[in-house]
Amino acid sequence: MTENITNSVAQIDCMTVDILEDLRAVSSATYKKVSTLGFYARGDGGHAEYVLDTTGTTTDEAIPMVIKAYDGGQWRLMHDGDVTAEQCGFRRDGVLNEQKKLNRAIAAVTAAGARIVWGYGTYVCEFIQIIPNMSWVGKGQFFTILKANGGLNTDFISSNFNVNTNNVSIVGMQFDGNRANNTSGNTFALKGAKQSLRQVTITQSAYHGLVTDFDIVDGERKLGFESTYEDILIDTTGRHGWLYNGPTDSSMTNVTLLDCGVSADNSFFGLYASRNFRADNLHPWNRSSTSNVPAASVYIDQSAPGCTAVNSHFEGGHCPLKIISNQNTFSACDYYATRGTYCIENYGTANKISGVLGATAAAVNPNYRGILMNGAGNMVDLTDGGCVNGAIDFKDSKGGNFVRISGYRSTGVPYVENPHPADDVLLVILGAGGGVLSKPYSA
Repeated sequence: MTENITNSVAQIDCMTVDILEDLRAVSSATYKKVSTLGFYARGDGGHAEYVLDTTGTTTDEAIPMVIKAYDGGQWRLMHDGDVTAEQCGFRRDGVLNEQKKLNRAIAAVTAAGARIVWGYGTYVCEFIQIIPNMSWVGKGQFFTILKANGGLNTDFISSNFNVNTNNVSIVGMQFDGNRANNTSGNTFALKGAKQSLRQVTITQSAYHGLVTDFDIVDGERKLGFESTYEDILIDTTGRHGWLYNGPTDSSMTNVTLLDCGVSADNSFFGLYASRNFRADNLHPWNRSSTSNVPAASVYIDQSAPGCTAVNSHFEGGHCPLKIISNQNTFSACDYYATRGTYCIENYGTANKISGVLGATAAAVNPNYRGILMNGAGNMVDLTDGGCVNGAIDFKDSKGGNFVRISGYRSTGVPYVENPHPADDVLLVILGAGGGVLSKPYSA
């Protein structure tokens, strides 16, 4: 313990101690303010300033916000709304951060209305509980890393899925599920309204990378329930990249889904949507060296009508985009490099699909078809530059589809099967692999 002896007044009002534990021995009858030089050791980044609580209010100890002195005094952390991870006792030196310490400190900081500021480096952690009103900020999605401990084999960072955990904000962090040393567990799972994830990377997940969910409860709609996901990278998951069960109408901006579902080929999805969303710059894809790819890079379930996506690239998987539901809009998007038969499989009604087909192909599957039209009342406005096996397959079309396709190809066929008598089709593909199908089709 080091006392400040440079000023006689400061001796009474303020002193300095080496570590947080030394704070307990400071006389609350003599000193009003104490500076710590570290949490476990001087200079470890956990330095802080504490003031004596003179209100007479007695509370339980809540590290790092409230520290109990041996003489009954109570020290409170001075902060401006930000508390560092090191002040909480979290370590980024390879030492394991145990879940009991993690979750108690997170609860204490959140209850005080503060957010946790995480530093550069890797924090190896056990299970972390997400709680309401929790706010974290890191130094960037490639610089602040929370890594699951090997052998955890359960969800790494998760809320209680029996209730909604609302108002969670996370910025500039990476969550590593440590798939090499864990055989089960999702990396990040959150159920609740007003989720805000920005500049977040989720990688090496044994199961799903990201799980989001929400139960609509009228009493929780004061500020709405829609959530925002911005600058999200999900890289390498055993199962789905993102299991999206809500919140409904949420916004997705600059989301990349890379090498999802690698545990088994043609079994999982990059994005599985059971609720609708609004997406801008969504890009699922696979590395060329990856052999196990999703059944669909993006799968829109029947329970998710009304999805919208713009300026997006649907790439890879056994089908880049598979639509089961109705009344969705995909505008100014590219659909290409499927490992399967089609770039788009549309089984829904009243969907609007526009953009470019067949921009490039995976080396392992150079020849494929554009869109499978298996639905009714859809609007299609596409150009085709590379779907050698046909820009569109009208097999099982239910009629009422308004189709406009143009393009150029030197090889292949323009389309497959004949349109339904009630389809309205104008297809003009020039080149040796092209053809023309014009005016409302009549059998």
